[in-house]
Amino acid sequence: MLSPLRSLAPTLLLALGAFLPSCGCVTTVQPDNEICDDGDDNDGDGDTDCDDDDCAREAACSLIAEGEGEGEGEEGEGEGEGEPVPETNCTDGLDNDGDTFIDCVDFDCDAAPSCAERCDDGVDNDGDRFVDCVDFDCDDHPACVGEGEGEGEGEGEGEGEGEGEGEGEGEGEVIIDEAGDTPSVATVFGALPGSKTFDINLADDVDCWSFTLAAASVVDVTVTDGSSNDCPLSFDTVLQLYKDGVAVSDGDADDSPDGADTDTLPDYCGDIVGLPLGAGTYVACVEDYDNDDVDRGVTLAISTTTPPPSDEAGDTFATAAPLGALPSSRTFNINPTEDEDCFSFNVAVQSSVTLTVSNNGSTCSSGFDTQATLVSSSDAVIVSVDDAGTDLCGDITNRVLEPGNYALCVTEYGDNATLANVRLDVTATPTDDFGGLSAPGRIDLPGSQTMDIAVNDVDCVAFTVPVVGTILLRTDNGTSSGCPGDTEVKLYDDTGALLFQDDDSGPGNTCSELVEDVDAGAYVACVNEYGNNAAINDVRLTTQYLAGLLFTEIADPDTTGGGAKFVEIYNVTGITAHLRSTQIRRFTNGATTNPDFVTLTEGAAIPSLGVFVVANSASGFDPVFGASAADQYSTVINGNGDDVYQIYAGDQVIDQYGVLGQRPAVGTSWNYQDIDVVRDLETVVAPSATFTLSQWLFADPATVPGDFTPGTP
Repeated sequence: MLSPLRSLAPTLLLALGAFLPSCGCVTTVQPDNEICDDGDDNDGDGDTDCDDDDCAREAACSLIAEGEGEGEGEEGEGEGEGEPVPETNCTDGLDNDGDTFIDCVDFDCDAAPSCAERCDDGVDNDGDRFVDCVDFDCDDHPACVGEGEGEGEGEGEGEGEGEGEGEGEGEGEVIIDEAGDTPSVATVFGALPGSKTFDINLADDVDCWSFTLAAASVVDVTVTDGSSNDCPLSFDTVLQLYKDGVAVSDGDADDSPDGADTDTLPDYCGDIVGLPLGAGTYVACVEDYDNDDVDRGVTLAISTTTPPPSDEAGDTFATAAPLGALPSSRTFNINPTEDEDCFSFNVAVQSSVTLTVSNNGSTCSSGFDTQATLVSSSDAVIVSVDDAGTDLCGDITNRVLEPGNYALCVTEYGDNATLANVRLDVTATPTDDFGGLSAPGRIDLPGSQTMDIAVNDVDCVAFTVPVVGTILLRTDNGTSSGCPGDTEVKLYDDTGALLFQDDDSGPGNTCSELVEDVDAGAYVACVNEYGNNAAINDVRLTTQYLAGLLFTEIADPDTTGGGAKFVEIYNVTGITAHLRSTQIRRFTNGATTNPDFVTLTEGAAIPSLGVFVVANSASGFDPVFGASAADQYSTVINGNGDDVYQIYAGDQVIDQYGVLGQRPAVGTSWNYQDIDVVRDLETVVAPSATFTLSQWLFADPATVPGDFTPGTP
């Protein structure tokens, strides 16, 4: 019997015929070599492509599928004269016996140790152009064992020729898929930490392994070639991490060195190191880069560490801990002081999102005070809230977010205490537009929102007015010059009572516009198609707001003890203002942080074009200006000329006197020591968060009480 490699001798001779010397042999050489994948009988022997024996060992025709193999037939007999001279050295790179075959390509070297095929290393060790299980030398190797049937032809040659045919049994490779190919059919990885070694058996094979985290953890997922931490270019893999069938943020790794690497060699295996993950089931999938190679001995290792209680999540969007699919909940600690924990989430479609912070599910009261900040994927602040909702934790309710990635960052308000068991709950309700009056979206002041209005559809947005002011609601086509259809806009209070409505006051005489004075409180603006019998797309609703409270007098009378100092607030609107969580803040000596503040009397009323006076003390103020001149007393009103004052409401500065970070000398700039400064109401009609010196008139010198006018704007 011929060896499998010798049975291929005619093919090799044909392939190398141009380089063989004339030997006077009886062998007939065909005019062309067979090309094994073009559909033509190139060598004219009647057999085409893989039907031609010349193609038996080409990759396109090799039988490496389950249930197929290769066999050998009876060696033919021939007659001839002469003894072949054997190859004398199988490693010197020389053709010692002059038969044009060198070293391991020469049949004489079949038994040489240096010419043995190793069968599982991806290398053509014996130089016959066939690698691992494609090489007949590996038929009996464990990595290549299978069963099948095949046919073969043998041809023997001394200095003569002969032919023979036969049928036999051969062995082929059985492809075993160690793990599922998608996250939904992943194979269970087992206990952590642990590792799995497997093969990427086919060029397009993907092996997926699932693992479960009982608690939030920092996870390392590494891939190696089974023998080192540095994968060569011939062993190039890609790693992807999934949760609930969705790729985990920052979970795709290609050509990334693992945490154990300390050298500078390139590593072509993908690793994910130090990724914070919440509790749940995850899937790690490994595949060959470009899906064009077989990788054997892939080792996947997974290990975890529990985040320290002092910092469960990063302080930025980039380092935020993923919340996973919404709705989601997370309990964590604000520890140490100044700690900020951020949790990221994805909004797949436009949704109304609510983010609630609580004391482990209970109300936040004194001693448990948080501030929450919603940021975009670029770490840009979308909104920051403090004391929103019904308690001292910051809640963001019914915030309409477009598709994208976001994070909510939570810190202790003031950054001067630690908090245990802070709970974050995030829900998202998909909406193609906005809900009606009972379930409105959310909009900022000022702001705008484009909406599609269906037949019989009413789209509503909610907003909050921090202090009395003038509100403007306007619909248009997005250019402020026309309208896409006939609209109607309505304004409701927080009880659902209709306050104002308009049909045709806007641009194009078909869009709507409202300009009205409103008190501090919550409101809902709704837009519908007039008549509710047609649809209108791309209607832009614009909301603008002009606060109606401003400082009109800042006074530092030169009196003993300073008890006569006061500030005066003026209501410029046409309606009565009812104070709601409005503060006066004082920054001592032009400081920029840590103001002292007094909350104005809740519900106190300031009539239209009326004033509200806050004085230092009754004992110091009343003897000078009279008891009826002051509406409230607080020692916070203690400005000494270089202290900045603010009206503050709804997490924003409404009006300001002085410049933060400045401390002007007496008699210069905005310093008001021992004098009286009043607002020039002939030119000023609205408050401003930016101080403008030219809006103020200075009484210097000021006599007490003659140049001071508390209660008179």
